[in-house]
Amino acid sequence: MKDIILKFNKNVLKRYEHNLNNGTVFLFNVETEEIWTGNGAADCLLRLIDGKQTLEEIYAYLFPLFDGFDKNELKESFDNIVKSLLSKGFLEGEYVVEQHK
Repeated sequence: MKDIILKFNKNVLKRYEHNLNNGTVFLFNVETEEIWTGNGAADCLLRLIDGKQTLEEIYAYLFPLFDGFDKNELKESFDNIVKSLLSKGFLEGEYVVEQHK
């Protein structure tokens, strides 16, 4: 999954409330009227999704911000968020195919 470029579905609105539960991010799909919520760490991940960087590039930037946390646990947690948001249609992904010269 590291070679996937993610972007938000065009029907998704984002909002972050820093005073709610020490930080809560809300995603709302206006087409399906489904809501997804995540914590401050999820917000850090979601802010980096821009339709240009691969998930591997996002993780390379993100993991040093969580110094002291187990990298495997972070990756598993973030992967679960991404998989959930892809399956529910909040995110769209395109796999990068490397061309060998």
